[in-house]
Amino acid sequence: MILLFFLMYWELLAGKRNETAERNLLTDEEADAIDREKILRLTASPLADRIRQSPKVYREVPFVMRYELSSARGEEVLVHGIIDCFFEEDGEIVLVDYKSDYIRGSAEEWARTHAVQMDIYKKAVTEATALNVKETWLYSFYYNKAIPL
Repeated sequence: MILLFFLMYWELLAGKRNETAERNLLTDEEADAIDREKILRLTASPLADRIRQSPKVYREVPFVMRYELSSARGEEVLVHGIIDCFFEEDGEIVLVDYKSDYIRGSAEEWARTHAVQMDIYKKAVTEATALNVKETWLYSFYYNKAIPL
């Protein structure tokens, strides 16, 4: 979902506000609420540079998989979700999730609260691609930076 919004932001930044409105993707009120500086900071980041340089970038990828809750008891649940972004780099995968939530405490403490979610995403991507996930990143719009996990 968030990458769809990036498309809309890009159109706005490129002066295509009317096109965005005509496609019913964003109202004028929503467009006025966009913090364009945050989008520009993301697009100027080293992580965005790596994404642009990748030969294969995957966005908004849905998945469904079994996830083991407890190996001791053999408990599993069916998990489904949408992975914001992952890309290939040197034959391996870099996984990225975008976050816009308010953060209390340090960025690193906040990132650890998303570790289970990212572990699930990592497993899903590994199963789908048969490639190793070499890095996992959260991009915080609150801190305007990428945080490794």
